[in-house]
Amino acid sequence: MKRIKISLLVLFLLLSTSNVYSAWEGPVDVVVGTWGTNTGQFGISYQDTADLFPQSFGVSNSGKIVIADSINEVLHIFNNDGSFLRDIRKPVTRKRWPYDVDVNNECAVVGYVDFTHTFNITTGELIGKANNMGGAKYVSDDCSKIYVDVGTTQVTWKVYSPTGVLIRTTTDRPLELGKVKEKKTAAGYTYTIQYPDITNPNTVKTYTINLPGLYRRFIRDNIGNINVIAGKEVRKFDSEGNELGILTIPEDERRVIRPGGGGFEAREQIIVQYGETVIAPNGDVYTWKRTPTTYSIIKWT
Repeated sequence: MKRIKISLLVLFLLLSTSNVYSAWEGPVDVVVGTWGTNTGQFGISYQDTADLFPQSFGVSNSGKIVIADSINEVLHIFNNDGSFLRDIRKPVTRKRWPYDVDVNNECAVVGYVDFTHTFNITTGELIGKANNMGGAKYVSDDCSKIYVDVGTTQVTWKVYSPTGVLIRTTTDRPLELGKVKEKKTAAGYTYTIQYPDITNPNTVKTYTINLPGLYRRFIRDNIGNINVIAGKEVRKFDSEGNELGILTIPEDERRVIRPGGGGFEAREQIIVQYGETVIAPNGDVYTWKRTPTTYSIIKWT
């Protein structure tokens, strides 16, 4: 009888551990397109060192996907089911617009040193253009504030309206972007992360997370979980600091092509390449995927 009890306990522990680390489903293709210049296609420029193609994108609260395509010079917007919604054409004559995009709720901001554009991605409306703000790192969920980090020896944060009116300046990282402090421990590091409380934004919510090493990217989703990102690894923690699961983005696949006798050097051919992770507001994990013939946005739920 004791042997049966021990076996059942081991089985329970194995299933519990499996559930923690198999909590992710995916990846699934959300947006899929080919290389080209037509509607629904994505631009690519083949270079000697690194090809240029869309690598910056964001996901809205409703699951819309906004992709910065600087080759075709448009913002591609897709619905949460991957169907094409619209293209926002560049409102300036500058080349390589938009290089990157930041998304929050239904707002998208494209920032350069000399100008910044804020859009409503649901309607495609240009909310505001600001000059000489120095770029953009974050846009508030109501599109009313754009955050810029400036400075050399000490980072200074400036907050602007979409039309470039300076709202405030601070040397302290804004709370809405998440404040992180680290402390070395015998087992690794303890991180204290602060955000406005989700249910009461006028108060501060503090998260305490223990990790085995140094991490730099911490993103809270709208559920209240903290997503910790390092390279191709995503660790998800709940509000009590309990680890919910680990997701690892697949490795790139490349093939070495040997010289064919003409004196050329060996070169690499990309079979599959994956980009950086993007955490959606609902906690899903997205990244881009590139093959020689297709470009796609994939996600894990």
